[in-house]
Amino acid sequence: QDIHQRLASPLHDQSTLLYRMSRMEALFACTNQTVDEVLEKMLTESVEAGVFDGFWRTENDHSCHVQGHQISWIGHPSGPMPLRIIGNTVWVESEEKSEKGTLTQDGLRIEFDDGDKWTRVLSEEE
Repeated sequence: QDIHQRLASPLHDQSTLLYRMSRMEALFACTNQTVDEVLEKMLTESVEAGVFDGFWRTENDHSCHVQGHQISWIGHPSGPMPLRIIGNTVWVESEEKSEKGTLTQDGLRIEFDDGDKWTRVLSEEE
């Protein structure tokens, strides 16, 4: 399936359209890529992001929910924060630092460079 056929698939909602438009704007602003290169990158990112979707528990017993390129901490008043995802690697940004984590082959854990490990759970209560 080529890039043009993949783009022809219907958008699920207005937020998806707005997200794709803002990503295109950002990619065009900071790169010298062609339209096809930018669109291919966007489609690849949206597929890759899904592998992290769901609930996660840290070793310190904090819970979070990942949806696409956003993370929300359960029980914390801050809103969703952006994630950077490429393949099986995720970068979690905070005011203090950026942590790089790698999804294990079975998809059940994220192992971070600082030694922290997150485990996939079925719900925020687990």
